[in-house]
Amino acid sequence: MSTSFPPIYVLSVKTFTDRINHIQNELKKHNLQFEFIFNYDVYDIDEKTDKQFFLKDSNLSPAAKSITLKHITAWRNAVLNNYKQILVFEDDVVLNKNFTKNLTKLLEEIKKIPQEYLVFLGGADTKVPKEFFLSHSILYELNMPTAEGYITDLPAIQKRLAWLESNKIYLPADHATVKIDNDCRIKQYWVRQPLITQGSVFGLFPTTLDKSRSQKSPILNRLIFEWKKLKRRTLPQTFYNITGIFRKK
Repeated sequence: MSTSFPPIYVLSVKTFTDRINHIQNELKKHNLQFEFIFNYDVYDIDEKTDKQFFLKDSNLSPAAKSITLKHITAWRNAVLNNYKQILVFEDDVVLNKNFTKNLTKLLEEIKKIPQEYLVFLGGADTKVPKEFFLSHSILYELNMPTAEGYITDLPAIQKRLAWLESNKIYLPADHATVKIDNDCRIKQYWVRQPLITQGSVFGLFPTTLDKSRSQKSPILNRLIFEWKKLKRRTLPQTFYNITGIFRKK
């Protein structure tokens, strides 16, 4: 594991060789060490595990259950190793060019917030409230929309695992984590400038979970992603930056 950053877990599937090669190359570019989580591929989920974690009528697909169990495995490993923080990636993430520099700044900012947190690292194409653009802080308190990359601490992980001892999951991994954290009063934050992008969102990989994107070509998914990023983040931020200049005058 990296000595300067939290331990990194990458959630993947043993047969996803293209994604495995991608994430290995991606993290190597930034000199980051990591550990794969290959537990609970679809065909490794037995009936006992299914009943232990998921509601009978959840309607979750085997792939959705698999990725959820991989997140849980990362949390369990953090407890077993007594890691104070962990960084969790799904295997299709693309790190921004200045990832390590920005992560160093982010970790310093995280020291200023209370324990029991999750910091979401993506969201470049996701709609956010007006207050997000007006904030000058690196971190903004808001529930994450997806779970492709985040930092979380040991006290938060322990609360999630305790929740799982008496509750069952009926939502996909991202929404389930938001549900658990809301129930446990764990605060979730966004980084105002995303550190990662999800490759399956902009067409780098076919998605195994999103039926809407799976029916479109990679080129179309890329165009949709770029349009959403422009419409939802770039243009609003530019607008509020300009209006902020006039308000100061």
